[in-house]
Amino acid sequence: MSDRILVKASELGIAEPGQALAAVGLGSCVVVALYDPDARIAGLAHPLLPEPPGRQGPGKPARMLRYVSTAVPELIERMTDAGADPDRLYARLVGGARMFVTLLSGNGTPLGERNAEASRSVLASAGVPIRAEAVGGDRGRSVHFRADDGELRVTGIGFPDVVL
Repeated sequence: MSDRILVKASELGIAEPGQALAAVGLGSCVVVALYDPDARIAGLAHPLLPEPPGRQGPGKPARMLRYVSTAVPELIERMTDAGADPDRLYARLVGGARMFVTLLSGNGTPLGERNAEASRSVLASAGVPIRAEAVGGDRGRSVHFRADDGELRVTGIGFPDVVL
């Protein structure tokens, strides 16, 4: 049995062999799951919004983990510090549902969709390929991600479990 690390909204988590990461209750937020299969290092970012409003100040305060544009580069950096090779990383995206169609939407695009698109853009800029996605829809999801073998299981109410 592995140690499970819960990654809450606006947090990051890193797992090594024998550990697993979990994120529960994903709605319009997106989980960006990164994996280095050789080092068997897994990472999850659980940002809530695509990017911070206005200008960013210096430093990396914890609140910056709530944004895709700042959380994903931070996750890559922390995984590299833990021994992952950025050239071996690949990504999977989960979440980005239409939970608040009338709320929190900018320019007519639902927040979940904007979060997913921001994730794709940041990963492309970092040169990290996306291997799979379970995004969109109108229902919440949860994620369980094992570092031992990279298995990422997506669960939710009203649809079958999926392994990405």
